[in-house]
Amino acid sequence: MANAHGGLGELLVIVYLGIAIASWILARRQGLPAWLTGTAHALLGVQIIMGIILYIQHPDIMPWTHVLFGLLTIPAIALAIPLRKRVGRNVAVAASSALAGLCALVAVIIAMTR
Repeated sequence: MANAHGGLGELLVIVYLGIAIASWILARRQGLPAWLTGTAHALLGVQIIMGIILYIQHPDIMPWTHVLFGLLTIPAIALAIPLRKRVGRNVAVAASSALAGLCALVAVIIAMTR
């Protein structure tokens, strides 16, 4: 399960940063389909649940900063809701996905250096 958690974490960094870039590029057009961002959010949910299970089973395996940055992806994604009213849907998705991707990247780097 630890290998799946690690692999999914690396994949989510790529996915969220890709969504951010694509949303910026397509900001003036229709934007990305909702199923794409929904799938990324579902994978993030699975990732966080697996991380919580692993942390309960082995609390000393990762530093608390890894857990913190992993959990910070949730408010980063939720940031799209208030941003939507101010800057529009596509730019809000781009900004929140970029922030979530960066949080996930920091969590992955912490895990790799541990």
